[in-house]
Amino acid sequence: MRHPVQRAGLPTPSGLRGGPINLDYNATTPVDPRVIEAMRPYLTTHFGNPSSSHHYAEQPRRALASARQQVARLIGAAPDELVFTGNGSEADSLAIHGTISAHRPLTAVHPVRRARASDLRERRPRLIALARDRARRG
Repeated sequence: MRHPVQRAGLPTPSGLRGGPINLDYNATTPVDPRVIEAMRPYLTTHFGNPSSSHHYAEQPRRALASARQQVARLIGAAPDELVFTGNGSEADSLAIHGTISAHRPLTAVHPVRRARASDLRERRPRLIALARDRARRG
């Protein structure tokens, strides 16, 4: 029985030792211990909704802004171009709805949706160019 390859000096997750190799990382993956440590304060102490206006939202809101800056720097994007989602299904839905909104006629559409679709159409060329540039660089 082969075990998963260790990466970045991290041990094989205990749930994968001694069993078959897990090829279904679409649904869930082991969490890097460094991510667990970085998240611990927001899972135990500072667990407020960063979108809320109350006191408990302040720390998570700052942490989210910091994470957005870090990811933006990592991929060469602007922080306001990033959308964090709760899971893959939510991300897929957002991408599908955004694409549909950007391409369908906007008659009989709620004004807020019409404005969002118009914004997507305006930004689409830049987003496509960014994606193509990333693909070329590998």
